[in-house]
Amino acid sequence: MMYFIRSLFYPRPSPFVKSINGDIYKTFNGEALIKFKWNTYGKYYYTIIWISFIALLGCFTAVAIIPPQYIDKETQQQLLVTSIIFGFAHLFFEIRQIIYDPIKWIYDFWNIWYVKF
Repeated sequence: MMYFIRSLFYPRPSPFVKSINGDIYKTFNGEALIKFKWNTYGKYYYTIIWISFIALLGCFTAVAIIPPQYIDKETQQQLLVTSIIFGFAHLFFEIRQIIYDPIKWIYDFWNIWYVKF
């Protein structure tokens, strides 16, 4: 159980990430490797995160914008619970990024945007 928690918050980088070298992008082998990784799981991982973020946006916006006379209390509570669950999921991803590389997270432009506003 402890290994699972440790690997959840402190994932080991893949050998591909460890060998950060700009020359890999100049060869056909590097391009093939990147395309393989993208087609194998990258696009699915990206799509799932994107769809869950859009679901969070939709649920929260619906609860915040729709007046109470047009939405019943039970539906409103379900949308709030759903938006809380999606919000914690995205917060979990952000916390993992902070733990993995705090300096990179601080200097990232979009994260500065989040902190500022």
